[in-house]
Amino acid sequence: MMDSDQDPTKPASVQSIQEVERKVLDVVETSALVVEELSKFGDADEKAVIASCQKLMASTKEIHTEIQNAISSRMEVKAFENNDFVAKQQARFSVERADVLSQRLHRLRLILETGKPDLEMKEM
Repeated sequence: MMDSDQDPTKPASVQSIQEVERKVLDVVETSALVVEELSKFGDADEKAVIASCQKLMASTKEIHTEIQNAISSRMEVKAFENNDFVAKQQARFSVERADVLSQRLHRLRLILETGKPDLEMKEM
């Protein structure tokens, strides 16, 4: 979907927006041609009017598809961000649990080595 006039240094989202803007302008220009042809009413070139209307419909469908893709793409990014956040939270929770378990095992080892109960362990 890379046009020859797109700047590779611009973010893809900016390029996508510019592409949609170009398509909207094309639809407006095509609409103007349709209106111009229809204003001739009696002298209208039927084939030109039909061709302009078909181009208008195709451009409108293309813009609609671009917008749907942009929305879907944003939703996918948001879903990934949410999944990433949940994964990070779960990883942090697992690390905390592993740390607590490690502390308890360390205290248990001290109790077994010394034969004395660990007062700190009772507080837990």
